[in-house]
Amino acid sequence: AWAVGLPSGAERSLAWSEAARLHLQSGQGERANDCYQEAFRADPAQDEPFVYLDREARREHRNTESLYLNRARALPAGPSRTLAWRKLAQLRTDRGDRDGACQALAAAFADDPDNGVVRDELLRLAEQERAWTTWLPVAEAKLATETRREAQLDLHGHIAQVALVELNDVALASRHHEALTRLAAEAPVTRHVAALLQAHGDDPAQAAAGLERLLRETDDPSTEMALRQRLGALYADTLDEPQKAVREFQRVLALDPKRWEVRRALCDLLRMRDSTEA
Repeated sequence: AWAVGLPSGAERSLAWSEAARLHLQSGQGERANDCYQEAFRADPAQDEPFVYLDREARREHRNTESLYLNRARALPAGPSRTLAWRKLAQLRTDRGDRDGACQALAAAFADDPDNGVVRDELLRLAEQERAWTTWLPVAEAKLATETRREAQLDLHGHIAQVALVELNDVALASRHHEALTRLAAEAPVTRHVAALLQAHGDDPAQAAAGLERLLRETDDPSTEMALRQRLGALYADTLDEPQKAVREFQRVLALDPKRWEVRRALCDLLRMRDSTEA
């Protein structure tokens, strides 16, 4: 009863936890659980109620998302809060909520941008989810601390490719190409980014040549689809080469039949040719 009269916060939480321990000692597990719930509500930053409730929830296979979320929000920045965000991210990943997991890891990264484990987990998940606006500043932060030359080359190249293929940011890609040129002008990654920039240039014929060159070099299906879709649109809309556009769109659909915007563009081209394939 004395816990009820205390102001909310650490003092009240400690009182509820003490009551919970007394109930446990007398074998009253359900009442102990209720007390720990009150202790956690009073101050989610307190370790004892969190540890107890987390253990019991996992033992009973209950959802612990609100537990981790409230814990993370209540803790000051530091290792314990980072751990809470990571646990929340793992829980959401296990439940199939990868976007929510990205948000939790992004919060952990904002708290502790020098934490390499959090940074790499966020990079990996954001790339899998193609959450490029989340991925980009984290990749830039990793590059800023990287001292190994080969790793710098890889990161500059990766950021430049994402900037062009996913974000259509020519200025950002150009800056990373300049850095690559200073590091290793003849490296394959530097030549690859040069071809990417050519593919995104103002000259349509040069852009098509750059895209064709990139397609000869890539072995990544998602990148191939993006490049072929762009090349098909270029052939259809600017270069007036419908046969080549049809070829590229058909290749995209062979990789992903559910790209409906490509299917519609292909049907439009075939109708223009009065083809029975439409």
